[in-house]
Amino acid sequence: MKLFGMQMELVGKILIAKRSVATMGSASSMKEKIELAQQFSRIVMQAIATILGLIGCFLVILYSKDATASKAAFGILGVIFGYWMR
Repeated sequence: MKLFGMQMELVGKILIAKRSVATMGSASSMKEKIELAQQFSRIVMQAIATILGLIGCFLVILYSKDATASKAAFGILGVIFGYWMR
């Protein structure tokens, strides 16, 4: 049982599948293409939300003088890393 990186493994599989399905031309693969497009857009949105969250957390950690805000930023950072490491 793999403990770390399951989300990253899923992202890799989706990206590889996107390349291989893009060359298929049959009508039966249309459902696969739609499903893959939905998964791909989900991954892209997760990546964008992660990047924005990381930037925000790092800005709060670096420039905030309030200890409570820094603690919250570290907590959010832990949630982000925990999500991607699951």
